[in-house]
Amino acid sequence: MNPLTEAAGLIRFVLRHPANRGRAISALARFVAWQAWKRVVGRPRDLRFRDGFRLRAWPDSTVASMMIYCRGRPDWHEALFLRHFLKPGDGFVDVGAHVGTYSLLAGALVGPSGWVEAFEPAADAAQRFRLNIELNGFSWVHLTQAAVGAEEGTVRFTTGLKTINQVSLRSTPGDVEVSQLRLDDVLAGRDAAAAKLDVEGAEPLVLAGWQAALRRGLPMALLIEVNDGIRRFGFREAEFLGWLRGFGYRMGLYDSDRRIIRWSEEPWRERENILAIHEPSLDKILCRIEGQAISG
Repeated sequence: MNPLTEAAGLIRFVLRHPANRGRAISALARFVAWQAWKRVVGRPRDLRFRDGFRLRAWPDSTVASMMIYCRGRPDWHEALFLRHFLKPGDGFVDVGAHVGTYSLLAGALVGPSGWVEAFEPAADAAQRFRLNIELNGFSWVHLTQAAVGAEEGTVRFTTGLKTINQVSLRSTPGDVEVSQLRLDDVLAGRDAAAAKLDVEGAEPLVLAGWQAALRRGLPMALLIEVNDGIRRFGFREAEFLGWLRGFGYRMGLYDSDRRIIRWSEEPWRERENILAIHEPSLDKILCRIEGQAISG
């Protein structure tokens, strides 16, 4: 793509993002300032976000850029769902954590009485995530450098692809062997309120290794990236979500402006990050996101 066309597309994205509504001038200023910093200074910056956490932004990080451009909430509706849903003392699971943006947000929300268990197999991302945990002093956020799947063992994993490193189904140059864990084993005896899964199509395999928890309706809420990447592993979007419905989960998208869940049979056609809600827990979930007290 032509660099000017790419830059113009990025600027349009920034200006249209919900985080920048009514803030076009300040959004452009942040964009220009970060672009200049990357090219002239070239050192990491420590950022503080309104959700209560800090992030070390490396100049080569697309995640850091998006966090700056979108005021800490590039996944706007998903970040605000966690903001509205998670409470102090909750547990949160982050699979495919990268440098920890979701985990740090969750860590700020659940506080020291809660816990965050994160998984990231890429060595470079995991190293930066550990530095971000130290930067915040979040001792209740724990990172395991491993993949997560249906079976314990090892898998091949790509390198050099930044946010889209993934389980490799065929050996390619640069692949590394990483440990793979099952969530039912790692999290036995701990109940998570919510989880985020972003593993480039391997989401069905992650949940296949967490079925003991799913049968108990835990976590109550799942944020799952669903797109045609799952076809690499032999699944179809509708088939995968149908399987999840068998555990009592209903699919939708979160509208953060109205604090409502819009139910959908095919939510992935509108947005990749879908919300799966354990339907028997719906009243409790709605009380949380609507900011109401839970009776009883």
